[in-house]
Amino acid sequence: LFEQLGEHGYRLVELDTLLARRIQPSDRFAMPDGITVREARRDEATAWVSVSLASFSDTGAPAPGGHPEVYEALFQLPTTSYFFASIDGEIAGTAAIDLQSGTAQLFATSTRHGARGRGVQTALIAARLAFAQAAGCDLTFMRTEAGSGSQRNAERQGFRPLYSKAILEKRFD
Repeated sequence: LFEQLGEHGYRLVELDTLLARRIQPSDRFAMPDGITVREARRDEATAWVSVSLASFSDTGAPAPGGHPEVYEALFQLPTTSYFFASIDGEIAGTAAIDLQSGTAQLFATSTRHGARGRGVQTALIAARLAFAQAAGCDLTFMRTEAGSGSQRNAERQGFRPLYSKAILEKRFD
């Protein structure tokens, strides 16, 4: 199928997996040692967006076309909360959560290049699961790149894949 689509100008740009997890009132979420997670204040939108965009780029510099002003505006949504993870007082990562009718969507999890492999993503997942639980949510979901380290981290926290989705782009040359 992908070969035929390729012959017609389409190319695979992303393969994502949607994962979900139930939250029980008795669940406890362990934080890795040495990492603290706190909720970002609304006036920290610029700092949060800056760290997030830099963490998602390959170079550690803000990704081109990242549109920080759009993300800063979204920071003000009342159903969404944002988090910083720190190691030794230095910001190591960012993440967000959106709460809707007893469900929680975890998104925008990023780890700074120098902090990778130290449990930052695990801490951000655990903190948001606890946040969702405290808000009365019983179902969480998140999207990751299929087969990625993010998917493995989510599965270690009890998430299970529901389905994968291919995202294709068409050339018009």
